[in-house]
Amino acid sequence: MIFKDRVPNKDSFLSSAEFTVYIMKGGVWMILFVLLLAVLMILMICVAVAGAIGVTAFVLLFGDVIVCVAIIVFIIKHLIRKKRRRS
Repeated sequence: MIFKDRVPNKDSFLSSAEFTVYIMKGGVWMILFVLLLAVLMILMICVAVAGAIGVTAFVLLFGDVIVCVAIIVFIIKHLIRKKRRRS
């Protein structure tokens, strides 16, 4: 092949053919890998933001229930300790 190990030259008449050969030989794998990593990072950021929004919404909606449960647990612990001291 004429274009065996050449990197595409933009000034060449056959640059599109050279570029195609370059792609077919695997010269673009690093570019594709970097693009996949970029997409992965963007997806991870989106998932983290969505999770943070979900947790915030949960706390805003059920915050009073969470506080109520905490108060009930505190009262029960207090009563159990008080009962243990008497016996």
